[in-house]
Amino acid sequence: MKRTIFVALLLLCGPALAEDPPAAPPAAPPAGPPPSAAPPSAAPPSVAPAAPLRALEAADLGCLQGWAQVGRTRIGSLTGQVDAAVAVAQGGPGLRYPPGTVVQLMPTEAMVKLAPGASPATDDWEFLKIKVKRGETRIVERGGAELRNLAGSCAGCHVGAKAYDHVCMADHGCKPLPDFIIKAALAAVADDPRCAAPPAR
Repeated sequence: MKRTIFVALLLLCGPALAEDPPAAPPAAPPAGPPPSAAPPSAAPPSVAPAAPLRALEAADLGCLQGWAQVGRTRIGSLTGQVDAAVAVAQGGPGLRYPPGTVVQLMPTEAMVKLAPGASPATDDWEFLKIKVKRGETRIVERGGAELRNLAGSCAGCHVGAKAYDHVCMADHGCKPLPDFIIKAALAAVADDPRCAAPPAR
């Protein structure tokens, strides 16, 4: 009798004990992106990085007639940021020129913006005296607050334009240049001997 009951229980419960219950079929993935997924955003516009800053060399100073011009001042850049430098020159007080900016009123003088902290006494400007002749540019002297020309300290002349990062324009606070110097500077650019064919005057 006991054996009959045991066999009956084995027949009834055996399959349930020996096999796992059938797994439920996997749910189909929802169509389309999840409700919380944000649409892909547009890639940010690429901005060309500035070239590495380096010391200005004579080869960087050529015919001024092709340089960007703001007022009477010619503007170049050692790092390819001419547009940024021009924007500062056309802007108001408080702006700073990007390192590598080169500023010239005439072929025989220049100032170049150095790396931050390179020359605290001049707000990181270096001044240069230059000699030019056909096909040649030569830097004869360069320095900071100690460099002087016939009018005195280069840095001293430009300190009046401190609010404009020391670059003198007509209304930037520098002592006005005599008319004969302005005329001589404009004539020197027009007759720059390094230019292939100076325009007729």
